[in-house]
Amino acid sequence: MKHLYLMLFSATLAWSQTADYENMTLEELLNVDIVQVATKTGGLNVRETPGIITVITEDEITSSGARDMVDVLRLIPGMDFQGDILGVGRPAVRGLWAPEGKILFLWDGQAVNELLFGNLVLQNRFPLNQIRRIEIIRGPGSAVYGGFAEYAVINVITKGAEQINGFNLTSNLGKFNKSFSRRDVSAAYSHGWENGEIVTSVFLGQTHPSYRRFTDIYGNSFSLKENTHDPMFATIRVKHHAFSALFMYENYVNKINDGFDANFSKTKAQTFKTIASDIKYDFQLNDKWTLTPHINITWQRPWNIAYDSVDSYITYRKRIYRNTVDVISQYEFTKNTGLLVGVEYSSDAAYHADEISGLYGDNFNKTSATFYNMSSFAQINSAIPFGRITVGARFERHNVYGTSFVPRAAFNKTFDKWHLKLLASRAFRSPVVENIRSGKQFDIKPEITTVLEAELGWQVSKDMNLTANVYDITTHKPIVYRADYDSINDVVVEGYQNFGKTGSRGIEIENKYRLGKNNFIVNYSFYTTANKNSINDYEVPGKSNYYLAMAKHKIAGIITWFPTASLSVSPSFIYQSTRYGYDGVDPNIGIKAFDPSYQINLYLLYRHVVSKLDVGVGIYNILGEHYEFPQGYNGGHNPVSGLEREFLLRIQYAF
Repeated sequence: MKHLYLMLFSATLAWSQTADYENMTLEELLNVDIVQVATKTGGLNVRETPGIITVITEDEITSSGARDMVDVLRLIPGMDFQGDILGVGRPAVRGLWAPEGKILFLWDGQAVNELLFGNLVLQNRFPLNQIRRIEIIRGPGSAVYGGFAEYAVINVITKGAEQINGFNLTSNLGKFNKSFSRRDVSAAYSHGWENGEIVTSVFLGQTHPSYRRFTDIYGNSFSLKENTHDPMFATIRVKHHAFSALFMYENYVNKINDGFDANFSKTKAQTFKTIASDIKYDFQLNDKWTLTPHINITWQRPWNIAYDSVDSYITYRKRIYRNTVDVISQYEFTKNTGLLVGVEYSSDAAYHADEISGLYGDNFNKTSATFYNMSSFAQINSAIPFGRITVGARFERHNVYGTSFVPRAAFNKTFDKWHLKLLASRAFRSPVVENIRSGKQFDIKPEITTVLEAELGWQVSKDMNLTANVYDITTHKPIVYRADYDSINDVVVEGYQNFGKTGSRGIEIENKYRLGKNNFIVNYSFYTTANKNSINDYEVPGKSNYYLAMAKHKIAGIITWFPTASLSVSPSFIYQSTRYGYDGVDPNIGIKAFDPSYQINLYLLYRHVVSKLDVGVGIYNILGEHYEFPQGYNGGHNPVSGLEREFLLRIQYAF
């Protein structure tokens, strides 16, 4: 290995611009991938990285025919989605309900979680054709990334000027059996020069969640054909020598009738708007020491719903500014030992547009609030005679909820065709603006998670690799939203509170086989509550080893076969065992067992039909299953319908 720590992000970017994934063997991919997500630097391959890592390449995404990030992540062991309010699905990982600041999602280093609740919305939001690589930690990342990285980190690295090489255009047209399903267009332009590049991209579209009807717990229904997810996502990336910058604009609109427990009287436009800039410079002080100052400014207006006299209770008009300044120092003592140290300051300023509801302050009589956070972290990675060790920790101090300290330690051993990883970490979820506002009366604090993991990998041959990992997760004092009736004072007491504990224990197994350009990937994941859960809202009555909405057993796989040099055929499948969720008015009798599901997709891609024109066609949910996403907690919301059978035409052209 040339160097243990390379300049922040730049090594990964440079490598990703030159590596040819499609023509590599599996052995080469395992030993050459420069993975940055687990260490916040480059320099380590998948087998050496101190984390349970999945790397998804551009070619795998393209050949799979994935429609959005939900399709991509559902093929990953341990990851799935659950239903919830306001027409938005929520991610889950390793059996655990994981929205609201438990999974960090990075797009070229820019966090895209909304900052008022910490939620992550992924349906039809991002242009997959602009992605070069996705790196996923199925496990904690708080020691390096902070309070949104409690359960997982998803790091998206987009294409550079060398991959785009001018201009590219991708368009999707989709149809359900009975109605139009989606239409979108994504375009990117790049220009490269010696030691620099500029890349611009834009994504516009519209997707319908289903053509079926949704019925709330009171029996009111509406057609989901009236609802859409409408993305507008644009970025500009500039790099010159050691300077790099990212500018992002997003206006993601959900047109919804789905409310909390009851449907709205008419369709609402719910918008998520983001404007962000991210700038950094790598100062190479000498051949061993790199210092990287970094500034990020993010403005958001998530969950925005304008005032309506009929459904005035749902009005939501809040915005937030986050300013972050950090400095990261990387020092390479030897070619096998490196130290990463960082300090960070961030401030959140949140505002309400008026004084009618949901105000800030102890007495709910303010329309603004400001919070600040100071943090420092350090991590050392070193090769020792019998393996490689990583030790690190993060300390944070917030002006409202106080301090957090989370250490991590990892041991890696690679020997011949085998590798072993032993990992122990603490992680935390930071309360954000709305947690603090509504949880002020409950003295809200960060939740703390302890995770133990072990992975054993066997490279059976140069074409096949088998990995298996086990994990044990315990979350203490998780932050949970509760609304309880106070009969003495005849009021509903609601807000975010710290409750008991939750957690899971399980196993994940994955086999990868690659022969030439042909791929076969299959994985299995299992979880159990391991008697760790004490939160009634997450449990399945009478099924103590289940969590609501999550299948205990999941098998997922995809095959990519090239019958000719230009044509790829990619069937994929997901099997899930029985799930349980609430479906009805009375929660005591409304628990439902959802039968095991079999979701099968097929995608064909013909490359270079004419010059640089690629055409793909796909059929999704071939069996026509009426798949539903139950709510991941007992919140009085009926299951959300998944996508029906869909036919897709995809056209890609490069100039």
